[in-house]
Amino acid sequence: MSLSNFKGTSEITLLPNDVIPYDFEFTICSSAKANDGFTPFGTTISSVDVTGYNDKNEDVTGDLIDGIPSELNNIVTVTLQYPGTDGRYRLNFVVTLNTGSVKEANFPLIRAVSI
Repeated sequence: MSLSNFKGTSEITLLPNDVIPYDFEFTICSSAKANDGFTPFGTTISSVDVTGYNDKNEDVTGDLIDGIPSELNNIVTVTLQYPGTDGRYRLNFVVTLNTGSVKEANFPLIRAVSI
């Protein structure tokens, strides 16, 4: 799957030798009264921590994530790599907003396969 086709809700399949950046957008609410985004209206992401887990809930961040995730304009870029073992994986995002509030999100749709 190319990065341009990734919509944030599709399953990601990693194959051996894959090292692919993916963008995860954390949408901002459209108004102060709206509840249509991940972050409240008028806030921005000041930092993010991304951890990878296997289906046994073991931390496999170093095997699944290549390098350090980055954030720009509420889009977090995470470079994923084949973790060396076939299976199901998930990402846990801990997002700190410019207000000091912390929000958490999970992305459980990662599959690694060695064909």
